Amino acid sequence: MVAIHPRPGGQEASLTLTANQSMSWQQNIMLFGCVAAFSLMMTVVMVLFGAWLVVPFVGLELAALAIGLYITSLQASRWQHIHFNRDTIAIETGRYRLEHSVQVSRAWVVITAVQPSQPGSTGQVWLSCHGQQVRLGAFLNHDDLQKLMHHLEAKGLMIHLREV
Repeated sequence: MVAIHPRPGGQEASLTLTANQSMSWQQNIMLFGCVAAFSLMMTVVMVLFGAWLVVPFVGLELAALAIGLYITSLQASRWQHIHFNRDTIAIETGRYRLEHSVQVSRAWVVITAVQPSQPGSTGQVWLSCHGQQVRLGAFLNHDDLQKLMHHLEAKGLMIHLREV
């Protein structure tokens, strides 16, 4: 998702890039709780009928579901903030907190968009300046990458297209 945040005082806007996330962490926990309650009720019924061998498989099923929900939620929590000033561009990246920050001179920035040759693949957008390279929106889908490139062009940045 690409969100624009205008700043007060006439300064340029900033962009926030986030991964698509259909369910929050709390909703994932509620889903796991409902599935676990249903599975455990069915397991109790089966054990009462003598099918006690289903118990370890239900445990494995619930463990796999919990691990899958955790990894998916962790991957979907990534974000990037791109702050545009008159002379600089600052990029902040993180998950639950700021993990990496880069500030580059706006005059020397080169944006490279790598377009995939295979249909259905997402491209890549790279910001380069004085030997530093930062990938923008690595977690975005194709449509959101197109929106990002449109916003970068609207900010006056030249985008070089490259096909792989």
